[in-house]
Amino acid sequence: MWGANEGMNKHMQGGGAWGDGGAPLGRESVERLVEQAREEVDRGRRLDLFLEAMRRAGRCGEVGLERDALSQAVLFSIGTGDPRELVRLFWPEFSGLEEGVFQAGRQRDRYLWAAERVLYFAPEYPELPLEELERALGIWLEALRRAGGYERKTGLRLQLHHSLRLGRLEKAGALLRALEAVEPESDFVPRAGLLPGEEPGGRDGGLVDFGCQAYANQVRVLYHCARGDAIQAWRCARYLVDGRSACGLSLCAAAPREALAALLEPLDRAGLNSEADVAHRMGLPMVRGVAAVEGLLGHHLRHLVRRGATEQARDLLEPALVSGPAATTPFQRFHLLRGALAVFRAVPATAGRCAALREEAAGLAERFDLRNGGDSFRQLLGECVS
Repeated sequence: MWGANEGMNKHMQGGGAWGDGGAPLGRESVERLVEQAREEVDRGRRLDLFLEAMRRAGRCGEVGLERDALSQAVLFSIGTGDPRELVRLFWPEFSGLEEGVFQAGRQRDRYLWAAERVLYFAPEYPELPLEELERALGIWLEALRRAGGYERKTGLRLQLHHSLRLGRLEKAGALLRALEAVEPESDFVPRAGLLPGEEPGGRDGGLVDFGCQAYANQVRVLYHCARGDAIQAWRCARYLVDGRSACGLSLCAAAPREALAALLEPLDRAGLNSEADVAHRMGLPMVRGVAAVEGLLGHHLRHLVRRGATEQARDLLEPALVSGPAATTPFQRFHLLRGALAVFRAVPATAGRCAALREEAAGLAERFDLRNGGDSFRQLLGECVS
């Protein structure tokens, strides 16, 4: 998809302090650059410094330092909330993983974690071949197993996430059953107040003190939503709706926002209106105006259309469409377009505009289904244009 250094090169063109190739190399030089990057406040320059540290480490044969700088660059990119940058810059590194690349020690642990973050977002790009995705995930899983100190559930969660992104529901079900064997749902789903119609339980919702399980919750919610099982999805989502982790800390926005968006359609279809209202009320502020996850806004738009709030949906949609396809991942763009098509079916727009959006969405659906070997994206699109 992208050349080995295409993403990094665009950040380092133009020379500057190091672009002429005459910058000093060596371990101390790399370590100074990493320290400088940590302290840099300018976002663009900070990433440049991390990437230059990677380049210098590679040139002087400091493989461990190179991967440590890469891992810290991944951490920084995650902090910016932009998965486009994360995957475009670092997929060439992680798609070429070799089995012996993960060595023992702190750098190995950090590198494993960085690879997991890149692998998490990689399926959102249909231009990444399926065989590349599967190969990189397999090597990461084997490295995780050999590393020790990592629970099996860590790998199962990422496998389940990949299967859902690829539209492989049967495989996702098998992975969820395997996950349940090592991480039972009862470990973190509230023991009380599970019936539809009840308000969230707040801080005394009967949670087991098991540590933060927000991500474990989310993949379960997404699976049950994909199956259309609104009751079971809501059961799992109650942990997120309660708004805290089992360790008592506030949940980050990244954990519940996708689950809350995915809940809307099955809850609406099941007639669980009060539950859908809770998911919409909590989830919309988490995604409104956030281009990187604008596909989640698409779910909220379709919910508003189903409720007859078409003018509100159109008002939310217009700013998102201004940003254009380059503002997010192809996966997120596809789901925003689904929302847009639903809005414009209810609120008439120019024929040319609707046709352009349908064509773009159809093109994305075809690319994803071709890569994934199925027709799940075309089915999703058909629900919007039929």
